[in-house]
Amino acid sequence: MEPVITPTSTLLQIMSQLCEQPPHIPALHALGAVFEINPRNTRALSRTIIEVEELSDQAIEAVKLHVFGDQEMYLEPLVEVRSFFDDLDLTAAWDGYRKRITPSLLQGLKFADHFLTNSIALASGPKSAEVLEILARLDSLIEDCLTSGLNPELQQFFASTLNKLRNALNEYRIYGDAALENVLNEVSGAINRKSKEIKTEYAEAKGFLADVFDAIGRMNDLVSASENVSKALMGSGVVYFLPHLT
Repeated sequence: MEPVITPTSTLLQIMSQLCEQPPHIPALHALGAVFEINPRNTRALSRTIIEVEELSDQAIEAVKLHVFGDQEMYLEPLVEVRSFFDDLDLTAAWDGYRKRITPSLLQGLKFADHFLTNSIALASGPKSAEVLEILARLDSLIEDCLTSGLNPELQQFFASTLNKLRNALNEYRIYGDAALENVLNEVSGAINRKSKEIKTEYAEAKGFLADVFDAIGRMNDLVSASENVSKALMGSGVVYFLPHLT
C-alpha cells in the first residue's frame, strides 16, 4: 500500500525549510521562499498561513485519534507550530521567528510523525488489503472513464468523483471513519443531482456505472455508518440501475 502522507510529516517539512532561511531577511520573504509565493502577494501568503494553521489542527486531531495513553508529548510540538503561525508579523525580521524553530521543536515533530505514521499503519492493518484493492479499482475506473460511453460532461463528473473518492481513502487512513463518511455523503448528493443525466446514459455505460457503484459500496462498507450512503442512493433516481450492482 502506498505510504500515507501525514499532516505531521508536512508540518515537519515546512518547519525544517523555514529554519534554513537566512535570519536577516523579512519574514514575508522567508515564508514566500518556502511556500513558493511572490512576497508581494500578501493575500496568497495569508491564505497559505491559514492553511498551515488548519493543517496543524488536523495533525492535533490525528494524534488524538491514533495515539492512546499520554498524548501530551506528541501534541506539544503541534500546538507550538499552531501558535507560531498564529502570531506572525510579515514585516518583521525573520531572525526572531527563526530562533523559535528550535532543534527540540523539530525533534518533537519527527517523533510525533514517526509515532503517528506507525499508529496509522497498525490501525489500518485489518482493512489494508481491502483499501489497496479499492484504490487499484478506482485507478482503473479513472482510466476507463474516457472509454465508458458517457458524454463528456458526465465523463468529467465521474473522473472528478473517482479522484475525490481516491483521496478520501487516504484521508480515511489518517482521520478515521468521519473523513470517508463525509466524502461518501457528498458524492451521494452529487450523484442524486445528476441522476436524470445518468439514467439517460445508462444503456451506453452500464458496465462502467455498475463498477463505479460497486466501488462506492465497498468504500461504504469500510465505515461504521455504512447504511447512510446506501439509503441516500436508494432514495434517488439512481435506484434505476442499483439492482445491477448486486
